[in-house]
Parts: sequence; structure tokens; C-alpha cells
Amino acid sequence: MAPHQPHSPGSAQSRPFPVLPLPPPRAWLAFAGWGLLVSGDLSLWSWQQPVMAALRARFPTESTRVTVIGDVRRLFKICEAFGVETWNDLTADVVSHFCWAPRPDDRGLYKPISPNTARMRRRSALACFEEAADMGAPINPETLIGPRISPPSSSVSARPLSFDEEHLFQQHADSGLVGSRRSLIAALSYAGGTAPEVASVRFCDIDVGGATVTFRGDAPRTNALPDWSAQIVERWYKCLPTSPAADALVCVTPGKSIAKGARSIGTRLGNILTEAGIRHRSGVSAESIRRTGALHVFKGHGIEAAARFLGNTSLDRTAGALRHNWRDDDA
Repeated sequence: MAPHQPHSPGSAQSRPFPVLPLPPPRAWLAFAGWGLLVSGDLSLWSWQQPVMAALRARFPTESTRVTVIGDVRRLFKICEAFGVETWNDLTADVVSHFCWAPRPDDRGLYKPISPNTARMRRRSALACFEEAADMGAPINPETLIGPRISPPSSSVSARPLSFDEEHLFQQHADSGLVGSRRSLIAALSYAGGTAPEVASVRFCDIDVGGATVTFRGDAPRTNALPDWSAQIVERWYKCLPTSPAADALVCVTPGKSIAKGARSIGTRLGNILTEAGIRHRSGVSAESIRRTGALHVFKGHGIEAAARFLGNTSLDRTAGALRHNWRDDDA
């Protein structure tokens, strides 16, 4: 029997089995997206895990990756809350709600977020849509993400709310069948009061039967309550458990200064605008609420009545606040 001879390097038996390089992770993700498309599955829940994996590969820095992944998880939860089941159901309005959704503090109370946070959420959502589109999702990321979110500019003054914005504000400010201090604050602001003026209102300043409120301070005046405000005030008054002292403040808790009360009122009004989904729009702020009430006075009674309503001495300043060129109309 011939002795065993070692295989020569060139023989077929000596060639090692070829090791093929593995496809890069993104190739696997693209294959996963292709599989979902072929099966006709556009469900967001089927795409969620592949999209998350793509985002983890996209952001090598751990802090950024954690932030983006957390944001996108919240985005999918917002979609679920709005009944969005497939990519075809997702709209820019839902994405806007995600960008501006209030978040709870340590006490579980929901607080409005800053434009910087909203912009970060928008960037996370855009990254999510870009990865999904690269994997074959039938979406246009630029269309779906909506307009850019700009930081508030001091050069953009407050404007009156549009008809639709006014309706949203009233809808979210109204507490329904039960009166509340939050609704009262909204009603008095709509009746022409600044935050310090609303904070200074006492029980003796409100005439429920006559539907008026007296604002004191630098521009003392008595304003008629608009119909919506009058309904809110009457409901609030009927829900009072006892008759309060005439000089007691109605919108500020005892022991709190007017200055602190005014800041709290501004925050509450901002919260209502945020919940209504309009606070991030250009020119919308707490000041927009009283200017909206003034715009109705102007349309019904003229520029001088609107100036008295706002406590202004300048008709030009009032016209500017209402974004109306009243001199051209009078020419």
C-alpha cells in the first residue's frame, strides 16, 4: 500500500472553502425593506424595527443615537394615538403634533416644549423618514416632515389669531360644564387684559350680570365681555363654592405677587396655545389672544373702540397691533 502523500498546494482538495464577505448592515436592511414591499406590508409596526436598526447604524455617537432613537419611539407612539397604521396614513399634521407634543415634568404635569426641542424632534423624524425611504417605503421625507421650525424672533410681533386658530384656542381653553381658573384667565385675556392686568382683577371688578370687566393699572378701563368670555365668566361664577371677598384676586392664589401671577398667567395661556397646536406658528403668542378680541371690536365699532379695548392711546399703534392700515381705508 502506497504511503499517504500530502496534498499539493494546487490540488483541489487543498483549496480552502471560499469565505464570501458578508453584506454590509445597510444591505440587509434594504433587503428587509424589499421583503416588506413585496409582501405588501406597509404597516408602521412592521417597519419600526428595521428603521430603528438603520438609525443606530447612522449615528455613531452614543448620545445622539440615544436621543434620536428615543424621539422616533415617541413618534411611533404618537402615530398609534392618532390611529396611523401605515405609511399611507401618515401626514405632516401628525408629524407636527409629534414635534410640539408637551412632555411631563417630574410631577407628571405636562409642560410646553421649547422651539429648540421641537426642532430636534423634527430632525429625528426626518432621519427616520429618510432611512425608511432608502429602504423602499413609499414616502417623500421632505413633504412629510412639513415646514422648518424657526426660533422665535423678537422682530415678529404678535398678531391676531385667524378664524380657525381662534376656534382651536377657544375649544382647548373651555373647560366644558365646569368653571375653572384656567378658562377664566383665557376669557379675561380675550376680553382685552394683559397678563399683569388679568392678574390684578378682583371679584369686585367683574360684573357678571352686566358682562363687563374692569382692568386697573396704567390704562384703567372697563371692557364689555365678548360673548364667549361672558359664558366662561358666568359658568365660573356659578361654580364658586362660597361668596369671596370683594377685593380678593380671581386669577392669582393668595400670597402670590402680581408679578409672579402675571408670569403664571402667561404660561397658562401659552399652554393652551400649545395644546391647540398653534403656538409654534409665526406671530402667535399669548398677546395674540387679546388682539383677537380687539379685532372683533374693531370690525364692529372702529379703530377708536379697539384702542380703548386694548388700553392704547395711539390709534396707529392699535392699527399696527391688528395688522390693519386704517389710514388707507379712511383716505
